[in-house]
Amino acid sequence: MRASAGRAICAWPAAARGGSLCSLLLCGCVWCLVGPLSGEMSGCTPRQEEEEEEWESAKLHRKEELSRRIKEQKVVVDELSNLKKNRKVYRQQPNSNIFFLADRTETLSQCKNTLDELKKAHQEMENSEKTKIKK
Repeated sequence: MRASAGRAICAWPAAARGGSLCSLLLCGCVWCLVGPLSGEMSGCTPRQEEEEEEWESAKLHRKEELSRRIKEQKVVVDELSNLKKNRKVYRQQPNSNIFFLADRTETLSQCKNTLDELKKAHQEMENSEKTKIKK
């Protein structure tokens, strides 16, 4: 992360983020999941206000994307939990159409950990918004 105009932004290349402030969770860093934790900027120029509005829109998009990923992960955990013991589970390789046989219990454990991380990031985002409102 690096600081810019009083707030930190993800160091993930802008081209990978579509050239906008919203990263679409491509890099998976905490910044892309949670967003800014600092207070509001004061004395903004009209250009800074436009950037701030774009920033708020990007934060809202990250929050919606995070909620969607949590719902997806809940479904995956539920499906894996309800599989019979003799069923096989395959994992897809990232950015590929290749699937490999995986251990059901290990996959379930990894999916639960991912769900916990997503919930934690969502909670941090909610807490930062509550803190921002109180100020």
